[in-house]
Amino acid sequence: MEEKNKFVKNNFISFDVIFSIFVILSIIAIITIVCTKINLELQIVRKKARAIIIITNIVENINSRNYTEFEKYIQEISMIGISKKMETNFQNIIVDGNECNETFLGTQIPNGYVLELEIDGSKDIFSLEKQIKINIKFLVGSSEYNQKITTSIESEKISECNSPIISDEYFEPLGISTYYYNIIPIKYSNEEKAYVKTTIGDKEWYNYSAKEWARVLVFLKDGEDIEGRFINSNGVVKNIAEFDGYSIDVNNYMYVWIPNFSIKENTSYFRYKTGKNVIKMDLSHANDKILNINTVGENVEDVSKTCSFEGIYGVWKKLGDETDEYYSYFNLTKYAPINMH
Repeated sequence: MEEKNKFVKNNFISFDVIFSIFVILSIIAIITIVCTKINLELQIVRKKARAIIIITNIVENINSRNYTEFEKYIQEISMIGISKKMETNFQNIIVDGNECNETFLGTQIPNGYVLELEIDGSKDIFSLEKQIKINIKFLVGSSEYNQKITTSIESEKISECNSPIISDEYFEPLGISTYYYNIIPIKYSNEEKAYVKTTIGDKEWYNYSAKEWARVLVFLKDGEDIEGRFINSNGVVKNIAEFDGYSIDVNNYMYVWIPNFSIKENTSYFRYKTGKNVIKMDLSHANDKILNINTVGENVEDVSKTCSFEGIYGVWKKLGDETDEYYSYFNLTKYAPINMH
């Protein structure tokens, strides 16, 4: 009996030891699983953070380019680790960070990351806009993760020339202040057979290709109502007004806008904003259609040192002032002489 009790006691001790070992191993296994999961989550967080930085850099680089620059870059980019599928209105570009050692859109794609760009053109043939889907892929363990964003880039609609600006800055050289003077945009009306008041937003205010320059009338606000003698209640402008027994010509109060321009080798150019890059008409393909659009071209220097548009979009000049250098040079362009009505 005593031997039997001893055997049972020894076996219970063995079972206790086995159970304790099982519990310890279970705890170690749970801790290992938890630590592995935490480590995995940390890897995902770190890689996602890096993917966000890559996407942010890509978007900033795209936004720093105009439509034409971006389009040219995508067309010309070619290096190891980059594959492209180029169609008329769709482009797909894949950059493998494991193979590509160069920067793409100013950004180095690290090992373990794959960048994919899907570029869709607008279905509206009159809208030059690209939708850009950016997708960064990366692996953590055997699982693939994605970080995505969509942005767009649109071609700036460039006009034939710089639009007229009515402000003190542009009239100050003529001694005209908007505080003391009314500055009134006018255009010629074939219906009225006369000039009529208009607004700066009127698309028919000017047409330099047709030699219709942007014009304004300038009248003092105080003193004699000269403005009322020329412009009736319907906004129609008289060519001649009577004042104190004298006939006054409306041209005495008329000023014209001369946009930033230059001449090179007997060819006249309008130039873009305040710079020296010319505005030129190009053909663009969109959805198998050919569009005429204005783009920014090469530099053309000023006509002379004193006929400069540095820092300005254009100048206002008195109608017919041939003694003015801007006016006389502009009269040598294909946009002159101005139509007189």
